[in-house]
Amino acid sequence: MRLWIIAGIISSLLFGYADVGQSASIMAPKLQKLSYVNFVKGIAAPSDAQSKIKAIEDAHNAGILTDEEYKSKKAELEATTISEETNKKLQALESAYQSGILTKEEYERKKAELLGQGTVTPSEIKNLTLYSDPIWEFQFQYPPDWKIQVFPNGQGVTLTKDNANINLLLFLGSPEPKQLIGSVATQIQGQWKDYRQIQTVEDKYEGRSVLEFTGVNPKGMKAHAQLSALTSGGMAYVFLMSTPENEFYDALSVWEALLKSFKPIKDGKIYRHEGVLSFWYPADWDVTKQENIIQFTPSNAGKLGDAPTELYFLFTENIGEEKISSPNDPQVLEYLDSQIQSLSSALKRIGEPSPVGSGVLLEWEAKSPEGKVVKARTLTKIANNYLIALVSVGLEELLNSRGTDLRRMFLSLDLSETQSSPAKEQEQAGVTGSSTISSGEVGDQSWGFKFRPPEGWKSQKTNETIILGHDTIAGVIVVLPHTLSNIQQVQQQMQEGLSEENVQLSLDGKIQPLDNFIVGEYAGIVDNEQAKARSIGTLSPYGGGAFIIAISTPDKYSNELSSAAEAIAKKMQYFKVEASDLMQNFAGTWTNYTTNTATKITLAPNGDYFDHYEASYSGNFRDGAGNDTGNWGTANQNQGQGRWTVSGNRQQGKIVIRLKDGGENVLEYKVHEEKGQTYWNEYWFNGQLYGKNIK
Repeated sequence: MRLWIIAGIISSLLFGYADVGQSASIMAPKLQKLSYVNFVKGIAAPSDAQSKIKAIEDAHNAGILTDEEYKSKKAELEATTISEETNKKLQALESAYQSGILTKEEYERKKAELLGQGTVTPSEIKNLTLYSDPIWEFQFQYPPDWKIQVFPNGQGVTLTKDNANINLLLFLGSPEPKQLIGSVATQIQGQWKDYRQIQTVEDKYEGRSVLEFTGVNPKGMKAHAQLSALTSGGMAYVFLMSTPENEFYDALSVWEALLKSFKPIKDGKIYRHEGVLSFWYPADWDVTKQENIIQFTPSNAGKLGDAPTELYFLFTENIGEEKISSPNDPQVLEYLDSQIQSLSSALKRIGEPSPVGSGVLLEWEAKSPEGKVVKARTLTKIANNYLIALVSVGLEELLNSRGTDLRRMFLSLDLSETQSSPAKEQEQAGVTGSSTISSGEVGDQSWGFKFRPPEGWKSQKTNETIILGHDTIAGVIVVLPHTLSNIQQVQQQMQEGLSEENVQLSLDGKIQPLDNFIVGEYAGIVDNEQAKARSIGTLSPYGGGAFIIAISTPDKYSNELSSAAEAIAKKMQYFKVEASDLMQNFAGTWTNYTTNTATKITLAPNGDYFDHYEASYSGNFRDGAGNDTGNWGTANQNQGQGRWTVSGNRQQGKIVIRLKDGGENVLEYKVHEEKGQTYWNEYWFNGQLYGKNIK
């Protein structure tokens, strides 16, 4: 037996790793059956229960027990008494488990349901915290030890604790909740391995259906999940709880508390404009269309005589030929100035543009003849080659009172629709695609994405990146793959900037959303020259994605350069990374043991990489005479994360690991051979012997 296997067994005995559980499972059915039989014998004997109930009744009739004491004790006794019907169900349940029809988790859950010992109810969770969304004002309760993060632009929230998470996502539209659950489940089924539906419970929480399923999620983790949905006020809410299997029942009570306490936004409607855009607006507002302008009128709109004192309208302008990509573009500001001035030459722009979602807010101000403050405001964004402007003009106090609804209307432009029109579906085509990289496309099957360079752009690919250049447009575009799993991680890394040899770029301003991406402007030094850059962060639906960085000198930086980078982001196709036969050979956890250290590397089948290094050293303190005066010990650990690819064959080759901080490690591997025997579960990685953990 190899020494690393012995060390693994010792580790299992000390720390309760899965190997022990598997060894013990040989005896588990006998022990569980014995426990079940004793349980039934102990509390289910009808004669014993009946005699106790009769004794309580006799004590009550004799005046020994009060009415309240009698009812209380009788209820306690009846609660511990299993009926003959329940007893039969328990026996059938035990038989199904022993024959392998039910998993242990399913067995325990159904047994608890039969015995009335279900999971903790929301009322048993103490000190719940109320969350009220700052934009949409929906509410729910959750425990304070769960962390909550808000998605950009009011697209939802996520709650996390350890490895458990609950996501709430917002969409436009009012489909049937059951159809929405089915649609989302179909997408999940295509992304998870070993997807298995456990049950669908109708009208589970406040009339909402719940779908329960298990499988291996895109991160390679065995997960247990529930999915639910609600439509209200023109909005669709999708709830998804996903946890490791062993944490499911701990998180279930939090999930129940959230769903039972959830209160949606007030009533609203969806307006769809010529296949170009869709947005939410308050249900009590009237909408009228005049040529290219959509006008909104609140039910209690202000008037002075017959003249309105507040106006709200939205217009769009096709700017595809102008190659404008930012609502802060001077051309946009000049155009909006002229439009507002056409309403009243007295209105003068005040302040600087301020970000709102993926757009900006601009303000103009004037005084009425009566001395009241009159304001004009525009909420402006650019999407699909259109300039979109939501304009409000009127008395300042009236505009302020409508501010929340106007902000919601504008931010709802960033939400996806649950039921897409043909135009919408065509616009979104290419978000996902096949892993085949055709002629004219660039990408990498291990990165999980590909794209076709914009016309006139030439590309060069390395193991780490793709670099694009143009004959007449100054600057370069760099495409860097990443292994991040959510938009918050993408944003955090973009905020840190780029710091490598000969490259120092720092964020110049704030990270802003743009369509389905996030964007940041940067300034710094590249190869000892001043540089300006724009970085676009993308996220694949399968995890990972790309940073697309347009770089030039400040004087030569152009809209053509940034527009080309945006075109790459919009045309990028994502696909699920499938493991080759060689990757399957190395997929798993490998461990190298020394006397005081243990180094583990995990090569997940989906290309994710994790390492874990632990070290512990100890010794004794001694005095001058050599006597022990005490002992010492120290321990430390660290972890890494990234993506891995392999080239070669089963005997020898290279494993290339790209870390999330941009670094790269190369492991030269060779199978362990000794005395003519080949150990296929042992490899030399850069001269260190690693063994594969066998479950």
